[in-house]
Amino acid sequence: MRMFWRSGALTALLLLAAPAPAAAFCVFNQTAENIHVQALDASRYQADIAPGGKACCAASQCRNDPTPLMAMSGYTPVKPGGQPGWDGECRVKTPRNGSAMVSGGGRALRCSLK
Repeated sequence: MRMFWRSGALTALLLLAAPAPAAAFCVFNQTAENIHVQALDASRYQADIAPGGKACCAASQCRNDPTPLMAMSGYTPVKPGGQPGWDGECRVKTPRNGSAMVSGGGRALRCSLK
């Protein structure tokens, strides 16, 4: 009985210590405006990120290494019968477990690896 309790406690401890699912990548918004980020591959990843915020894509969704991303300022979503629009853009290829940083603003966005 004592051995069973120890193995059960060890199993519970290991489950609690298990890491959370890893992010394939994260994008940090270091601009003073909202940005829209989307992957230019089949993952269909997209996020709206507030100034100073970040968004990550789970490794289960974003499997490409690297993942090509486009960040946009002044983004206007597609409306029925219309076209999307934006003021500025930048692009970056983010490696698995990597991070991208978006800085600048307006028509002068800059993407870089962090």
